[in-house]
Amino acid sequence: MGDSFSDSQEYYCGDPLARVVAGSIDQPLMRFALLWFELDHSFCLTCALLQDTAAMAVAITIRELQGMGRVAGKVAIVTGAASGMGKSDAHLLAREGAVVVVTDLNESDGQAVADEIGENAVFMRLDVTDEDNWRAVIAATVEKFGALDVLVNNAGMIALGTIVDTDLESWRMINAVNSDGVFLGCKHAIPAMAESGGGSIINMSSVAAIHGQSFVAAYTASKGAVRALTKNIAMFCKEQKNGIRCNSIHPDGVKTPMVVKVATGKDTATQADIDEIGKFGNMCEPEDIANLVLFLASEESRFINGAEMLIDNASTITPPVGV
Repeated sequence: MGDSFSDSQEYYCGDPLARVVAGSIDQPLMRFALLWFELDHSFCLTCALLQDTAAMAVAITIRELQGMGRVAGKVAIVTGAASGMGKSDAHLLAREGAVVVVTDLNESDGQAVADEIGENAVFMRLDVTDEDNWRAVIAATVEKFGALDVLVNNAGMIALGTIVDTDLESWRMINAVNSDGVFLGCKHAIPAMAESGGGSIINMSSVAAIHGQSFVAAYTASKGAVRALTKNIAMFCKEQKNGIRCNSIHPDGVKTPMVVKVATGKDTATQADIDEIGKFGNMCEPEDIANLVLFLASEESRFINGAEMLIDNASTITPPVGV
């Protein structure tokens, strides 16, 4: 572009939601660009017009001072973060500026996720059915980072079984993880969040809580409990005026190891297996869930409370086949 542009000129970068505004800092070579996302009016740096390493250094410094991440400065706990949706949630929250406490029963994979993320993450072992473990993780989080702003109750399990052939042991185990775990997390996170000035609780439910799924009776019941508890917490926090929001996410199928294992009956699945179970368009990627988690964790959703957010490609409004 040369040295002839003026401060008032605009250069479009191909994204209809963004514009690049060129400017200069006294010296002709110290040029930088700010990318303005008109959806949320936040500023991010782009190197489109940088012309030397000095300008790059200035731009990087500006970015750091601006705190560009959508959840910059927030402290988040993500449960079940060793794989699947939780792993994607942890990575995206960290990329957008949050400090993430990666939690899971699987210590080796959980630590690996924290290592992948780097300095913005730590791993803590958490059995979501253990109340003392919850107390310890939340206390350690607040002690280490000074606050708790976001809780993503993602840990869960599923097993096939209708109401007739589900045994009591399986029923109790699934509900202990999926329902009790969310209850314990919310119960102990709320006081810590209130002390931090508010926050966002994001509970992972399912479309099973909306329209029922006959082949997973215990799972459906557990996710229905999460849906109802989320609304209870939203009302409680509103009445308490503690600045905490609570919302639930309701995916249909997600291409995660847990879902693929149940759907195929295999411990490991090929890409062909994954493609087969996703052929009806109801299987999304873990990143699709993470994008909504990020939105609900951020201040962009500050007036959304007690909502149930579907990620299902219209499956809950699609008429059943053969019924």
